Amino acid sequence: VYGEPNESIEVVSPDPMWFDDKKTKLNYVNDSFLASKELIGAVLSNNIELAKTILEDHEHVCSLEMPRAIDVPLKAFHYAVLNNNIEMLKVFLDYRTKENENRKNPNFKLKRCPPPSVRLSQMNTGTY
Repeated sequence: VYGEPNESIEVVSPDPMWFDDKKTKLNYVNDSFLASKELIGAVLSNNIELAKTILEDHEHVCSLEMPRAIDVPLKAFHYAVLNNNIEMLKVFLDYRTKENENRKNPNFKLKRCPPPSVRLSQMNTGTY
């Protein structure tokens, strides 16, 4: 039995971190960990301009090799390969080529911002 849609239930849109192909800047400039994960979102939404922005952002992005989650170890590059996204793979390759060329310059220093500090003093499974 199907009825009319319940107007009091909020319709949830896709997470803009992962599925916004119009975004051109980082959402999480105050958290280098989440900013680094936005590269995965750029790949999943095929947002080439955002991917280029993230690759070049050394001030807010601590790593280009951030896994999606603890139980999902895939990284942005993996998603580009799995989706056969040749254009995105070219962006990654161009960035790495440029980075390698820059490393030949003795004055070049590639330094990304540090990852956020862990605030947990200990971790365990807890007690029952």
